[in-house]
Amino acid sequence: MTLAATDSAYEQLPPYARSRFVLVSGMLWKATARCIYRRDEVVAWALLQLLERYPGLPDFDVVLNCRDGPLLRLPRRGLWKGQPLVLSFSAMSEHAEVAMPDYTFWGLPGKLKPWSVLRVELLHRAQKPWRRRLSRAIATGVVNDYHSTLGVQTRQALAACAARPGADKRLVIHYHSLYFARYYSTEEHCAYKYIILAPGSHAVWLDHMKHKLLCGSLVMLLEPAHPAPRTVQYDILTRLLRPSVHYLSVKLPPLAPPSKATSSKVGAVEERPERTVCDLLVDAINWAEANPETAQKIALAGRALVRDVLTMDHVYAYFAELLNASSTLLGYRPVQAMQAHRMIADPNPKRGSQWFNASNFSRVPTDPDEFVRWIRNDTSYPAHAQIREADFEAVLLRHDFSRMGLDFATSARRHRAQIEEMRNHQKTSDETRRSAEDEGRRVVAAAVERERPRSGRRNRRRAAIRAAAVATSGIAGPHTP
Repeated sequence: MTLAATDSAYEQLPPYARSRFVLVSGMLWKATARCIYRRDEVVAWALLQLLERYPGLPDFDVVLNCRDGPLLRLPRRGLWKGQPLVLSFSAMSEHAEVAMPDYTFWGLPGKLKPWSVLRVELLHRAQKPWRRRLSRAIATGVVNDYHSTLGVQTRQALAACAARPGADKRLVIHYHSLYFARYYSTEEHCAYKYIILAPGSHAVWLDHMKHKLLCGSLVMLLEPAHPAPRTVQYDILTRLLRPSVHYLSVKLPPLAPPSKATSSKVGAVEERPERTVCDLLVDAINWAEANPETAQKIALAGRALVRDVLTMDHVYAYFAELLNASSTLLGYRPVQAMQAHRMIADPNPKRGSQWFNASNFSRVPTDPDEFVRWIRNDTSYPAHAQIREADFEAVLLRHDFSRMGLDFATSARRHRAQIEEMRNHQKTSDETRRSAEDEGRRVVAAAVERERPRSGRRNRRRAAIRAAAVATSGIAGPHTP
């Protein structure tokens, strides 16, 4: 990989979608960036935690695509000479990016907990018994017209057919047009037996598939019936998943509008696909209801995969191997990326070009307090896409991310002890309550027993008075012989 090729990849990415990280002698440097949700700063913090775990990593120079999916399409003749390593949260075989762990593994300050924390919480708090879950399928997310991807078309079709009169009430569709207009937590999804996943604009990582698999609910993933191999988008989890083993694959019907040849006929009725996406989902629900043991087995297999494989230890190991392999392929020293004084073109001709050297980089501080002072708040983004310094400070200074990556056995033992303590406390409370109730019943029974002789004398006295009254009047009572 040549410096010119790395610069070329950096040039081709839009300014709002790129950043660059250079490691020189153990010090991390980051190029000026403008990424939504400040993803570049989350990745910078992730790299600091990685360097703490793997202090022997060699120097590297990598470009980060901080958008949802890949953007650098490879030339038709294949790889270009000296192709650089471009990190992205998801990748495709026809693009130059390589999949890296997405930023949600380290959380989104003020919006999403780190995976190391949320994973343990979901495993111990959101596990409702299968029979107590709602026998419905829930789908949440955003539908907008910013993208024309298959995922957006799928969501639009699903929302349309679910809103029609007579639609199956088991389809609980909560799509909205504004980001964070209504955020449905993973715990809310875990209350349902079935979770529908229709990736909005890009890969399933953006729809938090790992969180929803961890529910232990059956994930129904809407996928193309015959996808082209080069157009399949994947992240670090997708290639581990197998349909009908870890999730249920629901093949999409044709979503394209009717052809002009069909609608141009005189008196022709506009044709619709024979089976809508809602029909296929209802069939999937009916199958799961008719085969509950198989459905639950698939759901538990997906949960076990995410629980055992997608630990932070494995995430850091993958990340370290990725950067280690890239550094061995460099044909230049990473420090040259900052020393060289060269022009970097902008994809937008109106913005022109800029000089690129050490002035474009800033050193990433390793101290959490200093890191908080180093981050910036870009208010040019809408309110829903901003992260306050206070949120970042709360996460960085109150949580030690390097210690959150405990293995599952340790965290499970700790939480198991806490749960056992809660159960013992509840058992003691129940025993105390039952003893109090028994004592109360004994007191009432004793009081009734004391009152019983008095009521007997009273009744005999009343009977004697009635007998005397009858004898005086000469009228036979009802029991007189």
